[in-house]
Amino acid sequence: MELAGSQRPESSRSGPNSPQKRRTFSRAAIAAAEALNTDALLERRPPRWGLTIDGPNSEDLDDALRIEVADDAIAPGATVGATVYVYIADPTAAIAPGSLLDQAAIERIATLYLPRRVEPMLPELLTGDRLSLREGQMRPALELRLDLDATGLLQDYHWQFVRFCSIRKLSYDQADAILDQPDDPHHLQLSYLQTWAKKLARHRQTLGALGASTIGDTYFDEDGRPVLGTPLRSQVLVAEYAVLANTIMAQILRSSGYPALYRNQGTRAIAPDPTGDSPTPAQPLDWRNDLDPAIAVDWGDEDWSDRGPQALLAALADMPADQRTALRRKLACQFDRARYGTEPIGHLALAAPAYCHSTSPLRRLADFINHRVLHAIADGSDPPYSQGELEELAERINTWLEAARDRIDLAQRQKRHAVRDRNLDQQHRLAQLDDDQFSQHLEHAINTDRLDQITDLALKRLDRLSTDDLGRLLIHGLTDGQHPLPQAALRQLQQTPSLAISILDIACHRLHWTVEFEVSGAGTHWTAWAIVNGRTHPHPCHSTNKKQARARAAIAFWQAGLAGTTRDATDRQTAPTPSPSASPAIAPEPSSNYIGQLNQHCQQTGQPMPPDHYSPDPAGGFCCILVWKGHPYRGQGRTKKLAKQQAAQALLAAIAPSP
Repeated sequence: MELAGSQRPESSRSGPNSPQKRRTFSRAAIAAAEALNTDALLERRPPRWGLTIDGPNSEDLDDALRIEVADDAIAPGATVGATVYVYIADPTAAIAPGSLLDQAAIERIATLYLPRRVEPMLPELLTGDRLSLREGQMRPALELRLDLDATGLLQDYHWQFVRFCSIRKLSYDQADAILDQPDDPHHLQLSYLQTWAKKLARHRQTLGALGASTIGDTYFDEDGRPVLGTPLRSQVLVAEYAVLANTIMAQILRSSGYPALYRNQGTRAIAPDPTGDSPTPAQPLDWRNDLDPAIAVDWGDEDWSDRGPQALLAALADMPADQRTALRRKLACQFDRARYGTEPIGHLALAAPAYCHSTSPLRRLADFINHRVLHAIADGSDPPYSQGELEELAERINTWLEAARDRIDLAQRQKRHAVRDRNLDQQHRLAQLDDDQFSQHLEHAINTDRLDQITDLALKRLDRLSTDDLGRLLIHGLTDGQHPLPQAALRQLQQTPSLAISILDIACHRLHWTVEFEVSGAGTHWTAWAIVNGRTHPHPCHSTNKKQARARAAIAFWQAGLAGTTRDATDRQTAPTPSPSASPAIAPEPSSNYIGQLNQHCQQTGQPMPPDHYSPDPAGGFCCILVWKGHPYRGQGRTKKLAKQQAAQALLAAIAPSP
């Protein structure tokens, strides 16, 4: 039971068994599948029913849901809740340990979902028919009963093996449509399932879970990676109950003492462990203090320590789009890759002290193995696997998945690059891209030495470029300082000096620079140098406060870098500290009435006066932007009027240059 597009692609990636080489079953394995009879398994099991929700073409249906809600469970102030039943296909009840079919599953590790075919972990006769939870067919299954209170807190659980019949096979699209159709016979079931899934999600996020959660406008998968696109409501619903079922199953396995396979994840290590020991147990992330310092979030003064990712929810909602995108990407890098192991170390993105995979035994070997362990626990028999055997199996699965991820990542990158190459050749396509897509194409143009093909559009979008984009252009300018885009990025930086230090930090992170600021002064007279890898700008920077002096020093470094005039830090020139009035940050008063000239030009040409937008200038005073035919023209001044005069002067220079 996984979010489509999240877990299945992981299983579909090839490892030692190359997807280019079709994986086939031996005649003996096919014969064993044909001889498999589950009728005897069903006789002594209690009957159950539920709904399957999966992809439109899925035949390997290995999970289903049902919910029972008390009559007054949805009344205001209700204390009673609901009972959710998760049903999971039960292949290990029919497949003996060490049999040909058991060996086939171990050899294949997971079902491969390839572009033109599906290669199942077990023969299709079993995964798509005899062991699949097909509509209208009685099948052996594992039932997990979850008792939830009115707020969604788990109160109790129980598990047993049952015979299950699906009363309806729904695709995700169909399930979403039914959620909006009150007259559909399954509307109430799905509505209640969605209601309690939302309650479960809120509880997990309160504990610090980011995985399988919607934060801001982004959905993160089980391992904390942002999911491209917007998942359907029913996909999120199914994933929520899968996470709860897998968490409970891990508790059952851990308390039994039987060796089993757990899904573990911690934070990405800063450096490898020299001892080679197992990782330390994963702890819920303190979102304010434990994040990589490169993730710059203004948390304010409020204490977020007990709110987990709710802090991120608030922070993301208020962030500019480019900062929000950057934060998502950095969060995705915060977590290490989840791996299978025999010790329940914990899963950081899910804030779970123990976690395993158990909801897809027809598709994944780890789930299949854990189901065999559950049967041994239920029977009171000896553990089916030794600790050593499971360690070998875990390493085999991890190696397979890592190779598969690397190959699919490479294929996806190549596909994205091919699309961006085509778009760079078609200006009309570039013009239609949103800001995030344009940023990706700008990065691709820089990396492939095709910056000239995007220059005109980038200049028109200059005020919409992200901080990352400006940083990339300035870094590129260190090797091509006369290119118009790095020069434009420098002008943009001079107009918004508050970004200067952040952009220098971005460059240091990417290029492994070391940077330090030497700041001296007191009161309203401060002097600053920005020293990067022992190089600095030719002259010191001055300001009336320490923060502005640092920002101006960062700008001065970029200006010197683009001009090729940086020098060794030991060969600096000194200069007397100027008075604050000599600061170049605020432009002097224009000598002409440019606003009046612009108004006259608009009257003569029949054009409306361009709208103006004001914002405080971090260096002091105001910044004004006049928007003319979609293009911004900026000005700065000690007052709004002076700032608008400067903006009008810049606009007139572009549309009505002096003879």
